[in-house]
Amino acid sequence: MRILLKAVFLTITLASSSFGGEFKQARWLMGTVAEIDLFADSETKADAAFEAAFAEMAKIDSLMSNWKADSEISIVNREGHIRPVKVSPELMETLEASLKYSRLSRGAFDVTVGPLVRLWGFMGGEKRVPALDEIVRALRSVGYEKVLLDSGSLKVQLAGVGVYVDLGGIAKGYALDRATLTLKRLGIQRALLDLGGNIYALETRPDGKPWEVGVRNPRDESRILTVLRLKNQAVATSGDYEKYFTINGKRYSHIIDPRTGKPAVGCVSATVVAPTAVESDALSTAVFVMGPKKGFALLKTIPGVAGIAVSDKMRVSKCNLE
Repeated sequence: MRILLKAVFLTITLASSSFGGEFKQARWLMGTVAEIDLFADSETKADAAFEAAFAEMAKIDSLMSNWKADSEISIVNREGHIRPVKVSPELMETLEASLKYSRLSRGAFDVTVGPLVRLWGFMGGEKRVPALDEIVRALRSVGYEKVLLDSGSLKVQLAGVGVYVDLGGIAKGYALDRATLTLKRLGIQRALLDLGGNIYALETRPDGKPWEVGVRNPRDESRILTVLRLKNQAVATSGDYEKYFTINGKRYSHIIDPRTGKPAVGCVSATVVAPTAVESDALSTAVFVMGPKKGFALLKTIPGVAGIAVSDKMRVSKCNLE
């Protein structure tokens, strides 16, 4: 059983191993551990599948990483307020999905939250509580409606200087979906993919049993809240234990509410199960920001989606789960 974690460093072995047709490999990709557990007829077929799937993840990272100066998203952020920037179909598809979930969540999920994340020191700066006037100024550059897409010509434009697109809340999910599609095209029928805690379960294990994923207690990583049994489903968790700082006994999470400019409150972790990893990735952030009540109201409008949330009072609630 895999324990659902996000942004956690693991000890890994990079060599493949087999056991009754089961093969595993792990790589360091997108700033985290990418791990694939699959079943194949031979080690040769498994190795080819690993190479192709990891290469697809690396490709998405090269397009969407804000830490790479030559990535497409970095070029959009530098030049998009000056002129429309031509992008790849992959980046356009991710931006379209980003705006879709921004609209559905009424801005709780918003890929333009970058200026606020930077202001609070979660983009490599000094972590601090900014003054109210600083937050107000940063908020002027935030708003998903400032990302203008021309899907037909694959061009992106940003409405204003200072608008900054950060795909950290959806790019891993998209990379996971692309890697899963790659495995399917190569004839892999059963696999479990994990990219930094974003997980996709392809079909079942050979014995017909679903893949099992444990959801951790956000305040005690040695304990599990529940076990999810997955088949052709993705799961992701957003939690305040991933990146945070504490001042005068108060915890400030890296998950910023784009509507207020401050760290989201009321929730300590939100887990979403969905048909695709893009959905689970974006919606886990949305539910965390919105809180269990409003977040679950959103999930109930989306087919095939379920969730688990832990409030700041450590109350566990579930949506569309037995």
